[in-house]
Amino acid sequence: MVFYVFCDCGCSVCTNIIHAGSTVKCPQCKADVSVPSSNRLQDQDGNPLWTPMQLTSISLKNRSVPFSGDCQVCKNFEATKQRDTKVTFLVSKHFTSPDSLLDLPRIEIHNADLPFSASFGQMNFPLLFCDDCSKRFSHQWKLQSAKSFSEILLVVGAMVFFAMVLIVLAVVLPILTVPLAVGLIGKLAVDQKKVRPDQFVRDHIKKIKWIGDAVRSDLGMKIEVGAEKKFLG
Repeated sequence: MVFYVFCDCGCSVCTNIIHAGSTVKCPQCKADVSVPSSNRLQDQDGNPLWTPMQLTSISLKNRSVPFSGDCQVCKNFEATKQRDTKVTFLVSKHFTSPDSLLDLPRIEIHNADLPFSASFGQMNFPLLFCDDCSKRFSHQWKLQSAKSFSEILLVVGAMVFFAMVLIVLAVVLPILTVPLAVGLIGKLAVDQKKVRPDQFVRDHIKKIKWIGDAVRSDLGMKIEVGAEKKFLG
C-alpha cells in the first residue's frame, strides 16, 4: 500500500506501511521526513489504493488541501491569484498484439501504427498563489521561456552551420559525408529533446500535493497553464 508524507519544502514523499514510525528521504531536498505511526498514516491519507489523479479530483471536489484557498507555494497566506491549468494524462493502455502477455483493459483511442490502444483523461485545476508568489512565478516563468527560446535559436544556428560544413565536405570528402551527417543529425535530435519550455511549470506542479505525484510518474503528461487572474475563493 502506498502512502504520502510531506516534506517542509512542499514535496510529497511516497512511502509504505513498513516505514511507519521512521523517516524517509525527500527526493526534492534530500532532507529526512518523519513517517507517522501506521494507524495515523492510514487515517490521514484516506484510501491508499487511490491514484494521485483520483486524490486530486477528491481534493478539488472537497476544496481541501491543496485547493483549500491557501497559496500552494508558501502555504502561509491566502491565495489572491490563480492560473487555470489543464493536464492530459494516460488512463490505460491495451496491447493489441497477439503475442502480448499483458491483459489490460481495452480503451477508446487506437493507433494503427502501434501494437496498443490508449485512453487519455483530462483534469482541470487551479494553481493558487499569494501576491508575492504569483509575481515570483510569473518572473521565473518569463525567464525560463526566454532561455528556452534562446536554446532553440542556438539549435537552429547550429543546424545551419553544420549544413554548410556538410556541403563543403560533400565536395572535398564525399566518402565521409554520410556517416558525419548521420552523427550530426543524431546529436541535434538529442539536443532538441532537451529543450523543454514547460519544464519550469512541470517542476512547480511537482511540489503540489497529489497532482505532483501524478506529474512525477507520468513524464508524457501534457500540461497547459492559463493566464493569471484574480482568485475569487
